[in-house]
Amino acid sequence: MPNYGITPPQANDLKKVLSFLNCIDKEQQILKIDPGFQHQDINSREQNYCISALEWLDLIRLIASPSGSKYYQLTELGNRLIKADLTTRAHIIREILQEDPVFSEAIEFRRTDPALLRNILIEKILQPNSNWRSSRGEILSKHTAERRAGCVIAWCRHMGFIRKDKRTRRTPPPTTTTQKTPPRSFLGLPNDNTKQLEKIRTAIEQLSKIHHPREGFTVGEITQFCKETWPGWRYPPTTSTNVGSSVRRTLQHHCSDAKYGGEGTARTALGIKPGDDKDLFRWHKDQELWSIRKSE
Repeated sequence: MPNYGITPPQANDLKKVLSFLNCIDKEQQILKIDPGFQHQDINSREQNYCISALEWLDLIRLIASPSGSKYYQLTELGNRLIKADLTTRAHIIREILQEDPVFSEAIEFRRTDPALLRNILIEKILQPNSNWRSSRGEILSKHTAERRAGCVIAWCRHMGFIRKDKRTRRTPPPTTTTQKTPPRSFLGLPNDNTKQLEKIRTAIEQLSKIHHPREGFTVGEITQFCKETWPGWRYPPTTSTNVGSSVRRTLQHHCSDAKYGGEGTARTALGIKPGDDKDLFRWHKDQELWSIRKSE
């Protein structure tokens, strides 16, 4: 969850914000901002915005301010983030943003006309119970809320929550030959609807890293991870099958606890016994969660 003790982010370039994590002393896990500190070609004002945004994301925390310097310690979440691979990092950032009401509003209305979306966010920011407040703990002014709404939209676009306006996209130059873009893959798994079992296992493993020490996840959470990581995993609209139903079926068919995989009541039960080669997942019935079955 964001650190609401810090003023809301106003650095529009999230990539630039996260680049400051590369300046952290990995042994001490400290980011030192001494007088004259320079990162890339970022001016001091924008630099302050970026550092503040990292604090708001709860990735770093100010621990000392000796003689004009500022020392920031990596939080537990920040430490997890810098140790993660790029895909896991993206999921961690998405999780943080989704926990915030303003960003959640942007995601919910992501298909709304940009001008209308901006107004929706401004109204959300200015609500009396909003956590988006000034350093004095006061509700933001409308002018400040307008600028913060722009930052929200920019971050959502960077994270893929909101698609960029087609009018702002550059048209690629015409080519005489057809060039095929290689399919995106994660951990060697192709960006299509093949190798579903391996993808579901990978999804649960990665979600366990992101939400440590939690191990079990809903079908919806696993499905969302798969759709974001392998967007090419899809089916024709004419079929009744979708990613969610594929995930549920695969889990059921590789679990001795499930009614379809084990000795359950379903007529199509596969009779998988505990310890079988196909007994790969565990069904936590009371919580409706799925996890990877650990060998005894």
